[in-house]
Amino acid sequence: MAARSVEFVTTTINEPVFLEGYLENVVAHGHDPTDIGVTVVGDLKTPLSVREFCEGLTDEFGIDVDYLSVDDQRRLIEQWELLELDRYLPYNSIQRRNVGYLAAAAEGADVIVSLDDDNLAREDDIAGLFSTVGDSHEVLEVTTENNWYNPASMLTYEAESSRDIYHRGFPYSRRDTSQTYDYERTEREVMVRAGLWFDVPDIDVITHLERGPRATSLREEFEDELVALGDETFAPVNTQNTAFHTDLMPLIHTIPMGQSVRGMEVSRFDDIWLGYFLDRVLHETGGTVAYGGPISTHDRNTHNLKRELEHEAVGVRLNEIVVDTLESIEIEGDDHGDYYRDLIRQFRAEIDGEVDYEFEAYFNEMLDGMETWADACDTVLN
Repeated sequence: MAARSVEFVTTTINEPVFLEGYLENVVAHGHDPTDIGVTVVGDLKTPLSVREFCEGLTDEFGIDVDYLSVDDQRRLIEQWELLELDRYLPYNSIQRRNVGYLAAAAEGADVIVSLDDDNLAREDDIAGLFSTVGDSHEVLEVTTENNWYNPASMLTYEAESSRDIYHRGFPYSRRDTSQTYDYERTEREVMVRAGLWFDVPDIDVITHLERGPRATSLREEFEDELVALGDETFAPVNTQNTAFHTDLMPLIHTIPMGQSVRGMEVSRFDDIWLGYFLDRVLHETGGTVAYGGPISTHDRNTHNLKRELEHEAVGVRLNEIVVDTLESIEIEGDDHGDYYRDLIRQFRAEIDGEVDYEFEAYFNEMLDGMETWADACDTVLN
């Protein structure tokens, strides 16, 4: 892979036809193809035809679309001497995308745009807007009384009020039906740009089952605006249609899930906890997360919602421990990686003997994995 400023990274077990829309968008907005690239991360279920499909996209659009098969990933990991990372990141899971993040950063990408294969491109200048991550922007900085902001409130919905529709992973204990937010126009360094989505919003399974809302537009007051988190404000960040500056690499870690806690599989909080840990570090380092454009259409893949509800159930309880802990600890460091490692240490100390044994064991395993990721970033990027 050649070095480029913006790298789109996705994982899929299908031919990534959705990428055609993104490449057409890049060409339509006149971007230099050498500044843009795509990394497609394969998995055990990914068909062999994907490599040829990606090569065809490269030929058609003049933009490098690199395919990392399982064998390619293993060769990279052996080259990096990080066999522990390969053991840590499960196959047949979205967490293989972590290898793509690391490969893109190692090849010199400044900005990583994380995409799901059901995020469809719209008319916004996607690469142009995302390439500004790392720059200072005029933003609407949001603060709240309880330090929690709901990005889903920026959208309007078919036959629904947006007031009580919350982004996936938003803690139930921090939900305030008044949703009173204060906005101040200011300049902030935007290190993460979370593009929003029309059609199927990224919300919890209960709301999907109960109401099945569809997002139709941005609220009028947020059109052509970026809403950025204040210095003590938390909000969910997902890994679909979201751009991260690679200075944050230790924090850009989609956490492996699937373990059983109290007889239930934990899932649907992998990128949410990534976002909360990232929020907490940015509170110290001065950058921020901003929400708004570019907008994608979320043509959500078929999901078994009742099964997802089971996976989300125990995660809701664990999520409360995560947010309580992040609000209570103090962390120190000289850079993002230092702060991340200190967050891991302080999180361990905070829960030691203070939560149910099974929860503590789960979190300690998670924190071990976070250290594995931080070690990998140090080895490859420093």
